[in-house]
Parts: sequence; structure tokens; C-alpha cells
Amino acid sequence: MNKKNSLYYLLGALAIITIVLYIFLPQVTKKTTTTPILPSVKSQFPTPHSKGTYKQPTLMIDWSQVSTINPDDKYPLYISSFLLSDKLAEDVAGKLGLTSQNKQTLNQNVLIWKTSEQILLYAPKEQTLNYENLKKPQTGNIFQSSEVGEKALAIVEQILPKQTFRVASITYFKDNLYSNPTSAEAGEIAQVYLDQLVNGYPVVPSNLTQPHTIILYLYRDLSVKTLTIINGYLESNISQNSQQFNLEELKNLSLDFFIKITPLKVDKQGIFDLGSVVLFTVKKVEPAYIQINNSLSPVYLISGNIKIDDLTPFSENVYYVAPMNY
Repeated sequence: MNKKNSLYYLLGALAIITIVLYIFLPQVTKKTTTTPILPSVKSQFPTPHSKGTYKQPTLMIDWSQVSTINPDDKYPLYISSFLLSDKLAEDVAGKLGLTSQNKQTLNQNVLIWKTSEQILLYAPKEQTLNYENLKKPQTGNIFQSSEVGEKALAIVEQILPKQTFRVASITYFKDNLYSNPTSAEAGEIAQVYLDQLVNGYPVVPSNLTQPHTIILYLYRDLSVKTLTIINGYLESNISQNSQQFNLEELKNLSLDFFIKITPLKVDKQGIFDLGSVVLFTVKKVEPAYIQINNSLSPVYLISGNIKIDDLTPFSENVYYVAPMNY
């Protein structure tokens, strides 16, 4: 065999080895996330300026219309843990009439219970519990807003009797695409957002893509269409530390520490991203809690309207959070 042929054989063998290694060796990739998570209030509270494609507009705040809810003056920290667990998912499944015969364990310890009428899925890594009712609803009813809120709270109380929630908002839609908000009389589906309460105040999930703990969709007959629980918490011991509500201190806080937690629709988010100045007119400031380093820490929950640039007739009711006593 001459040297030329030997070289060809060697190159061919190297090529085969390379292909085999490429196919069968595990591929190592860096995991990245675009979900903003609030870290330490004291040292790492993030800025609202995204590192995405667009330079975020400058925030300006108008405090002239602000009102406050501040009944306690000082707000303690709570040592906490996640609400959702395998045991709680099993308990919820049992209350829904699901049994071990309906249960499967998927990758990453995801649990799923499934029948011809309902599906329950628990994802421990994402801290989400999702339920879907596959039964067809009764027809002919019309939504009554007071009944919708009461029914939503009653449903949640049945599956989470030891936790307290409040209705944050109710929106009615004409179809399953949730694209056409309408009146209660014309609605086919009611979207109910619920906030978990700790010490009587709402808990803001630290996953800022979803600012409420529970999303519930109801049919006209007030039966459940879907229910999602995200990042709920169990509070236990009270820390010796507490934070003080101070509106004047909040007004003087660096704007870098005001974080918008209300997701905008795609078209509105596009306007937001391309704008130069965001004018946030504050309507209300109240205490809230957020999970940081295994504790529920008090923050300011700030609601109001935003307007993008003088030339853009854009206004949206949004929530921001900011740290207490930074």
C-alpha cells in the first residue's frame, strides 16, 4: 500500500470517527433564559432596561394623582417555601377524582393525570400546576361579574383551603383565542386573575412574565375551562427584619429600581420598545410581597397608566414593583 492510499484511509477513518462522536456523544449547550427573575432586594434589584434588541425608553413618573394603601406602616419578612409540590399535586388530583390509574410520570419528574374528561399536569421545575376540563359546558347562561369572582374564589378554596386569594381582575372574551375582550353579557369565556395574599397583601410571583398566582378561565355556566397555578408560596416563620412603607423615599428612589411586571400585547410591546420616553402616571401604591432568597420580602406594588412619547396616543394600565427601604 503506497503512502497516498494510506493517507486516504487515515483521513477516511478520522471522518468516520468524527461522525460517530458527533451523533452519539451528548451535546453540551449553555442554558439561557429570557425570563427576568428578581434577585436580592438589597444588592441585586434589577433595572428595567432589557438587553434585548431595542434600547428601552426612558422612564418618567408622575406622582400627582397617587393614593396609598398603608395600614400597617411596617411589613415583616417571612421565611417561605414553594406552595407546589408532588404531595399537593396528588392532593389536588384526589379532589378532582383522579386516581393513580390515571397518573403517569414524564421526563424531569413531570406528573400528569389524564382521563377522557380532564387533564392535570404538574411541572416541579417550572413550579406550575395546570388543569384542563374537557367536558362541554352547558349553554344559555350569561355572565354576572359578582358571581364570576365568587365562583373563582370558591373553586380555588376547594383545592387550596389553607391559602388566601383575592380577585385581581376579570376579563371577558368572545372566543377561545382570548383576542376579543368584550362585555360580560356578550362573553363566552371569563378570564380571572387571582393574587395570593400573605399578611393580607398580594404576592407578586418572582417570574415577572406572569404577575398573578392563578389564572382561571370559566365558561358561561361557571364550570372551569382551565386553571393554572404559578409560583405560589407557603409562609412560615416571621423574620425579625421588617421594612417601612415610605412614600417620599419611594418618590426619590432611582428609576432603575422600578420594574414593569405587566406583560403587554405584542403590538403594544412594539410601541413600548420603539419609544423614547415612558410617562408612568401613578394611581395607587400598596404593599405587596415577592419571593427573594427563600423569604417573602415586602415591596411597593405601584399601579397606574403609561403613555409612550407625546406623539403616540398609547395608554395602558400597568403594574410596577419597587423595593422597600433600598
